[in-house]
Order: sequence, then structure tokens, then C-alpha cells
Amino acid sequence: MTLKEIFPNIARGNHMNIAKATVLLYVIYFSLFSCFCIILASKLNYINTSFPLIGIFVSLVGLLITYRFTNSLFFISNLFLAILAYFFCKGSLASGGIYSVDNFFLFVIPLGAYVLSEVRSAVIWLFLVNAWAIYLFYLADSPEQIQLFRDQTTGFLPAYYLGFCITASITAFGLLSIFYFENRRLIKKLETNQAVLQFKNTAYEEQAKKLVATQERLKNSNRELKQYAYVASHDLKQPIKTINGFANLLKKDLEKKEVLDEENTKFLGLIISSSNNMLRLVNDLLAYAKLTSVQEVPFQKQPLDEVLNNVLINLQNQIDNNEVNIERTKLPTLDIVPVKINQVFQNIISNAIKFKKKAEPLTIKIHSNEKGQHCEFTIEDNGIGIEKSNQEKIFAPFKKLHKASEYAGSGIGLATCKRIIELHKGKIWVESEKDKGTKFIFTLPYSQSN
Repeated sequence: MTLKEIFPNIARGNHMNIAKATVLLYVIYFSLFSCFCIILASKLNYINTSFPLIGIFVSLVGLLITYRFTNSLFFISNLFLAILAYFFCKGSLASGGIYSVDNFFLFVIPLGAYVLSEVRSAVIWLFLVNAWAIYLFYLADSPEQIQLFRDQTTGFLPAYYLGFCITASITAFGLLSIFYFENRRLIKKLETNQAVLQFKNTAYEEQAKKLVATQERLKNSNRELKQYAYVASHDLKQPIKTINGFANLLKKDLEKKEVLDEENTKFLGLIISSSNNMLRLVNDLLAYAKLTSVQEVPFQKQPLDEVLNNVLINLQNQIDNNEVNIERTKLPTLDIVPVKINQVFQNIISNAIKFKKKAEPLTIKIHSNEKGQHCEFTIEDNGIGIEKSNQEKIFAPFKKLHKASEYAGSGIGLATCKRIIELHKGKIWVESEKDKGTKFIFTLPYSQSN
């Protein structure tokens, strides 16, 4: 274990606390070393002292152990100063009171409180030390105190007092030196960290510039996409309509002249059918391309029940013809673009009707659940289901899982739903098993301001 590992946890979270913790730790070690040396010198009869050094030594060891596990630098520093104050007060009473050298050491304690703890502690300790000095002053003229002072001055050699003065000087100088160098080290560390942060800020600024450039490219790309959609809607649709129109006219004309045989009827039917499919694909592509942003239409608070009612009215023919049973619960009011969410409900419900089982009545269940700041919607059916391997594919544009001869459609509906939900800051996914029905789940935030 290194010296640094003995710091309390609080010392690792603040630079100033680290400096104070460092100073306090070294002062405790220095005090332990000094006590040990003086105890050893007294045992070898080099000096004669009645000071309770063993008690101080044991107290400091206990403090060091407490320091390892506590989380309060304020408590430990003031406890250390309290131990010193106790023994210095006890020593001053036993060695001459106001005249005792021990009494002068008490005035180091406020300085220690200022360095190790905080100004408030230093002021309190200064008040206590001066109060103790006043108390000793009133005892100064008592015969007992005068005799103790005489006994002390005759019992100890001048070297004893010189040693105490040198020790006090070294302690004060060492304490301030450690504090000074620790602060220098921390300042250097802060300067290094600042340089690293400056480097990172420069990198972030470069990334921000690149992001702005990318956003500009995306804006240009969106403009080009809209232009492409315009071209698709006008330049592509018109030739397809022309082919379809003339194919129908040709068919009617040949039928009137009764020159249309079975093979030519089949060929003309293929031309008309293919042109109709092409026109539907172009229209779907145009609708998908226009979903670059829902910001063009403002969000508004809208009851989802009203949106669903409109969808069910539009699909009433399909519902009646396929004998569909709709089960629904009350839906919430959200910030939405109603026309877009209308598309989501209509696409999913019409898909459920399209992919119903032939031999089983279709039931569609629609309900919602609160999920924090979002609402989760579920549209569940008992249709033919979707194999797990295909569940991710169905949200891709123009991805169809069945032949056109089996189920009509361009494969753009669910891709459109996914894009609309994402533009509303939500998510959509599917849970299904083949022949066991399908459950479409999507989330929408209650408020777009979140």
C-alpha cells in the first residue's frame, strides 16, 4: 500500500482536498516518527521528559487507522488537532502553566486548522487556544504553578527547550512546504488537463464543422430528392398514362371490329396490367420520397380515436366484404401529424385484411399502453402470420414476400409506416409466427417537445 492509498475517498474528488489530505498524512507520519525518536531517546536516558509520548503515539496510530476508512477530511483533521491540543494542555498544566513551552505549542494548532481544515475551524481553534491561555494566566500567580515552572526549568537542560523550538520550526516549515509543493503539483496537473481539454475541444470543433458540412450535403441531397420526386410525378407518370390509355383504346377499337383474337387479348391485357402496376409503383415511390420531413406539416394535439375512426370509415367496404371483427380500446391524445398517422393505421389494418386466413374469420385488436413519455400501440390480427426470417425485411421499400399474383401491392406500405413513425420520434416492430397471426407494435411520444 502506498501513502496515497490511505487517503479517504473524499480526498480523491477535489484538488484542494487532495492537497490537504497529503499534508495531514505527512504531518501524522512526522508526528509518529518524532514521538518514536523522543521515546527512544528517553529510554536511553538522553533526555528526561514527563510528557505522555506513549499516549500520543497510540492515539496517532488509532487516528491513522481511522483515516484509512473515514470519508470526512474535516473530521479527521480536527480530531488530529484535538489530540494534540489535549496533550499540550495536559502538559502545560503539569510543567508551569502560562510559562510552559507546551503552552506555546498550542498556538500552532490554529495554523494547522487553517492549512488542514478550513478558516472556520482555524477561528474556532484560535478562540479555544486563547481561552486556555487566559485560564492559565489566572493560575500564573499560584504557588503551585510557580513551583512547577521552577521544577521544569531546573529539571530540563537548555537543550530540551532548544530541541522543542527546533522541532516546532521544522514542523511549521515542513507543513507549509508540503502544502506549497502539493499545490504546485496540482497546478501542473491542472495545466496538463487543461491542455488535453483544449486539444479535445479543437477536435470537437473540427467534428462540428464536418457535421455542419454533412448537414449541408444532406439538405442538398433532400432538395435533389424532391426534384427527383417532381420529375417522377410528372415526366414518368405521363408516358405510363399514355401507354395505358392507348392500350385501352386499341383494345376497345379491335373489339368493335371483332378482329381481336384470344392471343392478342392476352397481350393487350398484359400491357394494361403492367402499365397500371408501373403507375402504382411511381405513385408509391413519390409518396415515400415526400416523407423526408413531417415538419412541413405542423404537429397538433389529436385524439387517436378520431384518426382511427376516419381510417375505419375509409376501409368500411373491405371490412364488410371480408366480415372483419374490429376490437378496440380507447386511444390517447398525442402530438401528431394526423394525415401521416392515418396512413400508418390504414396500411397496417388493410394489410391485416389482405393477409387473412381464407377459412377463418378475421379479428383485428387495436389497443394502447402507457410507456413513460411514450405510448405503445398494438395492432394484432389472427391472419397468416410472417416467418421470423422475413420480419426484418418487411420494412424495406418495395420488399414483397408474396407473388403479385397471390397478393397485390407494391411493398411500399410498411416502409412508409416505418418512416412516418421514425419522423414522429417513435419505433415500430413486428411480432409474428407463421399461421399464428401478426402483431404490429409502434410507439409515439405524448409530446413532440420532449
